[in-house]
Amino acid sequence: MDLSPQMARVRLNGELAMLDVSSVMPGTTIVVRPGERVALDGIVVRGSSAVDESPITGESVPADKSEGDRVFAGTLNASGLLEVQTTTLAADSTLSRIVYLVEEAQGSRAPSQTFVERFSRWYTPLVIWLALGVAVVPPLVAAFLGVQWGPWSEWVRRALVMLVVSCPCALVISTPVSIVSAITRASRDGVLVKGGAFLEAAAEVQAIAFDKTGTLTLGKARVVGVEPFGDRSEAGVLAVAAALEGHSNHPIARAVVSALEEVGSRPAGVVVEEYQEEPGVGVSGLISGVRWEICSPACAHERGTGNTAEPLRRADEAEQQGRTVLALLEAGEIAGLLSIVDGIRPQSAAAIAALKRGGIEHRP
Repeated sequence: MDLSPQMARVRLNGELAMLDVSSVMPGTTIVVRPGERVALDGIVVRGSSAVDESPITGESVPADKSEGDRVFAGTLNASGLLEVQTTTLAADSTLSRIVYLVEEAQGSRAPSQTFVERFSRWYTPLVIWLALGVAVVPPLVAAFLGVQWGPWSEWVRRALVMLVVSCPCALVISTPVSIVSAITRASRDGVLVKGGAFLEAAAEVQAIAFDKTGTLTLGKARVVGVEPFGDRSEAGVLAVAAALEGHSNHPIARAVVSALEEVGSRPAGVVVEEYQEEPGVGVSGLISGVRWEICSPACAHERGTGNTAEPLRRADEAEQQGRTVLALLEAGEIAGLLSIVDGIRPQSAAAIAALKRGGIEHRP
């Protein structure tokens, strides 16, 4: 889980300097460039960007951040330049606490482990005394009665065999090792188990609540529908949308560009001028002297002109189906809608079916 940078770009007296994160105090301003990971937890004081928070929240779609929003160490700044005022030490960051919980979980004891240790506390001395009795008592009794029950070496061998067969080491060692191995493997797969007790409790689970995005889904957006309005065509709407989004690093923007490439086309001849990107809002630019803009239906309702009732009704229907909808505006008029979804993982259906067969409910 080595996700947090070891160095931070700190603004000191108007100058930028690279410092070890362990020496950065709360209240310091750090600068995070596009493509870099945030070094410390903090609050955005300048700039706006889309931030990939999947290492912390598991959410695959980047969250839009602007002034006043909180960011976490280990998250990835996808697009804009951010200035962040730190709020914690490196050792107290959210990511560090997650790592600590994993380490604490590996050290906690499950009920079965506690039982084995209590059992071995009495069982081990008993076995040792029994083995000692097997080695000593029969030869002494035989000598007292004047009979031959075998040489001393034979009884010592039998005592050693008893020790080997009855030794609780395998039982005592295997339980904690199995639990630690399971917790470690789960953490590598992105599953945090707080301790052995919770790991064992999984055997009694009756219902599972899934975070759909990135769990049951691929965490990768794709365009599933293009709806033009007026005399525009699907290909024309998609070409203009791809030309605008081609300048953005946002995952949804990449999905629009990929959709055009999948149909074997490119926005040839479409030149975007005066391009602007507003994180959390959308992108815009001039194409052949006309202002085009891509934003959410809510933003289109605020900025749009002309008849927006029908396009917005269609957008609402698509959103009710769990789709993300983008509105393409031409000179303030809604020219088309793009519907985007996060594809289902191929193995999700089989996993849900297996859970059902096991008598477990699922709640997405």
